[in-house]
Amino acid sequence: MTKFNYFNVVVGVDGSQASDLAFKKAMRIAANNHARLVVVAVINERNLVRINKGASVGFGAISPNSIEALKNDVQVRVSNYIQIAKEEGLEAIGTVRYGDPRDILTKTIINDYDADVLVVGATGAGPVTRLMMGSTATYVVSHSPIDVFVVRTEPEME
Repeated sequence: MTKFNYFNVVVGVDGSQASDLAFKKAMRIAANNHARLVVVAVINERNLVRINKGASVGFGAISPNSIEALKNDVQVRVSNYIQIAKEEGLEAIGTVRYGDPRDILTKTIINDYDADVLVVGATGAGPVTRLMMGSTATYVVSHSPIDVFVVRTEPEME
């Protein structure tokens, strides 16, 4: 694989199959460039509030304890990704942020971690979320000031 002189590879993860594929490819990019891997999960608090008040739209309310459990699950997921990357010999760190994933990835994270490239899955959020806020991947491609890889396939084995 060609080296692109990336030093900080950021991958957005959301627990979907597509983000798992993105993580695998991001590890490959980081390894090939001797780069640091930054694993980022973003919890959209607007959606949590919407769900919590969702009884009126048929979803049922989620308790504050359930929201805390979700936040803890996301942190554990990020920690697991970091452990996998470190087992592969990569320098890896992670963070869980709160807000709109589109803005967090294209504005905050790239500055906080001096990112050279963003890696995201082609799909992730459910169809209702995509309808309300649009695809995160589409937004990131359009608004990111740095290179973006949108992952659809498994990484090829060497």
